[in-house]
Amino acid sequence: MDNTIKCPHWREYQGLNGWVMFCSAGAFAQTFVRPEAERIGCTEERRAKCRQIMELNLGYALQPEIIERADTAEEAVLTAVPTHFPDFAAEKSLDDYPALLTIDMVADYLNLSLSKTMALIDNGSLPVVSSDGEIKVEKAKLEEWLKCTA
Repeated sequence: MDNTIKCPHWREYQGLNGWVMFCSAGAFAQTFVRPEAERIGCTEERRAKCRQIMELNLGYALQPEIIERADTAEEAVLTAVPTHFPDFAAEKSLDDYPALLTIDMVADYLNLSLSKTMALIDNGSLPVVSSDGEIKVEKAKLEEWLKCTA
């Protein structure tokens, strides 16, 4: 199936409760300088369409911030955030983890801080399950999620 939105940051996948559609740049709080946003097609018209789809699909919408120009070195660095996850499988193997991973295990595997991993869970980007009163991530769902974000 072709993506609903033609954008390098748009993600769609079949989840347990239906289709999940979101902007990965928004999910990871990226900032774009306006010329870069326009180059990838992140126009006001497309942003409105993306926002509408995400609100209907997820109940909320996360979109990247658009700034007119990078006034500081910090803002310039923000625009250089990677647009996809690196292939962590080359460095670590999910075979080394159990079928249900704790949040600490997921953070370790993704090379993310615990707070960034929790942010992915809180915004609905990372699929989780409850097991023994604890939030966990199914290994198979994590593999599927990584394929969708690549």
